[in-house]
Amino acid sequence: MVTACAAALGAACADEKSFALVSVVTTSGQITNVAQLWVDVDNGASSDFLLYPKTVAARPFLLENTNAVTFSIGFSGSRKGDVHVGVTAVDAAGRPLGYGATSGSIDVGHVGKLTVRVVPGDMRPQRDGGAGDGRGGDGDQGDDREAGAPDSISISADARSCMPTAPASCGGGQTCVVLCQADVGAGICTPGGSRQPGEMCQAHDDCTPGSQCFRFNCRDQGTQTQMCLRYCQGDGDCAGSGKCMTSAPVRCAGQPTPFRLCSRPCDPVKVTATGCPEGLACVLFPGEIPDCTCRDAHKRGEGERCQNGPESECQPGLICIDEGAGAGNLKCRRLCRLLDTPTTCTGGTTCQVLRMPDLKEYGACLSP
Repeated sequence: MVTACAAALGAACADEKSFALVSVVTTSGQITNVAQLWVDVDNGASSDFLLYPKTVAARPFLLENTNAVTFSIGFSGSRKGDVHVGVTAVDAAGRPLGYGATSGSIDVGHVGKLTVRVVPGDMRPQRDGGAGDGRGGDGDQGDDREAGAPDSISISADARSCMPTAPASCGGGQTCVVLCQADVGAGICTPGGSRQPGEMCQAHDDCTPGSQCFRFNCRDQGTQTQMCLRYCQGDGDCAGSGKCMTSAPVRCAGQPTPFRLCSRPCDPVKVTATGCPEGLACVLFPGEIPDCTCRDAHKRGEGERCQNGPESECQPGLICIDEGAGAGNLKCRRLCRLLDTPTTCTGGTTCQVLRMPDLKEYGACLSP
């Protein structure tokens, strides 16, 4: 995991052990109306996508070749070795204004200094890779939710750019959808519809402003579920008990974008009647956020060994936990809510608190 801090070694990075101090300048001249920097970080086996600042700047700022915009990247654990950093400058509509990249090294307890020179007008090179899942973090959650799918939408040449969380800027009856340009997403104004988040859809113009039609390509089932999902910057943008999936960005060509979606409220404890559309399962994502996803990656039964933490591998209604009987002893066990009365646990098991630090509402059915 990496984090971007507002200042060198700022409070947001206080718990990290390796750092890269990044200075961003232009190769020549100025880039005006910069609202955000999209930062790609690659440290060998792992890659991350960061935003600086975390939310679009209220007042656009300037990039130039004399005064640098500086921030620090904090790496958790004992990360070291070569690191590649790419920076895309974008305006308030998410439209690329320039791109630059550099490589350097990091080491535990030291600060690696990197300078990224952004070329005005350049765009991040397209990367190879499959579709991946439309929300996912580092793991494959088993579905192909990508911005721009389904393809049944026509965009006029004079379509205005926009932010998907502010569709009102597009005008009455219009909405803002994200379309992929290579592996970079951009917001475009287009006609909206009346279907609410969570309802089935056939095209983008079915969905109410602020949401978009996404396709779930569930590979092992051969099904394609299409559902309206709402864009968000924080939980306040989501209705009911939905949460903004900050750990699972929308993807373009398999690459993460800065756009986030609200979760679809569902019940991860149940195996059936979870509140998800047919063909989808309710899975507990990081931060104890239940959401609907494909079942593809969730095949391990109760008592079977699993990997990748609580949000993957185990069948719906189960959770992958460390039973503490030796290194790597991860197994799928029945998921439960700690405060449910009566308990959903059976067979003499009880709902017990787990050692996972982000789990406070949910536990696992275990023998006393």
